[in-house]
Amino acid sequence: MSDIVLGALGFTAVFDSCINYFRYIQFGRDFKEDYQRCLLKVDVASLRLCRWAKVVNEHSGQPAKSIFSEADLHCITRIMSEIKSIFEEARALSESYQSSASRSSSNSCPSILNPDADLHPEIQQLHHDLSTLTFAETVETGLRNRTSWALWKRSHFEKLITDVTGLIDSLVALNPPRQSELENRCRNEVKSIGDEQNTVAVLINAASGMDPLLESALKERKDQNTKSWHAYRGNRASVEARVRYGDEYGANWTFGPIGHVNGHMYYGNSASDTARVQYGDSFGGRSVFD
Repeated sequence: MSDIVLGALGFTAVFDSCINYFRYIQFGRDFKEDYQRCLLKVDVASLRLCRWAKVVNEHSGQPAKSIFSEADLHCITRIMSEIKSIFEEARALSESYQSSASRSSSNSCPSILNPDADLHPEIQQLHHDLSTLTFAETVETGLRNRTSWALWKRSHFEKLITDVTGLIDSLVALNPPRQSELENRCRNEVKSIGDEQNTVAVLINAASGMDPLLESALKERKDQNTKSWHAYRGNRASVEARVRYGDEYGANWTFGPIGHVNGHMYYGNSASDTARVQYGDSFGGRSVFD
């Protein structure tokens, strides 16, 4: 593919033909213990590629022709071609393995994992959120790209994700798009993702070493959600009084700490006699004071 072809087809069409390779990857049963990590790494890689492309596409109607140099155009088309080649090679290995396994198992096809059945509901939702962010505006191209296929061996997956991540690194390193635009779009992506503490931590782990912007934005959000913004000064309590400072989470609360955009100020309060006082918020049912 050349820069002339890129200009004729338009950047969006060329990008769509590349990103759709991520859409239909599946995993064989041997991945079961590692399924969550591997699937989310594919999600992270595709989201990062999509983020870069969207920022580029916002510059003009034909961004590749207007904001990149000739040398960069050649680089973009080469990298996208290499990404597609990596997927085609992995698909060929998959088809060869599946054919061999079927012949040796009386024509029974190897089983594959299903995200709707083999993921925890919170991770299912996270996978759905990431897929929506990536593919909502893309157009499916090519009949072959619309056919699901599975990875069967971890070594094949690790090679694929390492090679693809390296190529996306090379695309993101091109200038433009500007770093600030990528950061702003990444923060907006994080706002669209569920904020359960467990899923945020899982996604931080998946993004580590693959998407520095996403990892940073998620850590920032996690820190904000776990900070207490209450302020205390000059509060007094008698010996008999029972006083708790800070938020309380009951045994039935399963959603993790709640961040406070606007906290409370507790200044100059007094608790005497047998008073029971909590300076903070209570979540998840009855307080220890009830």
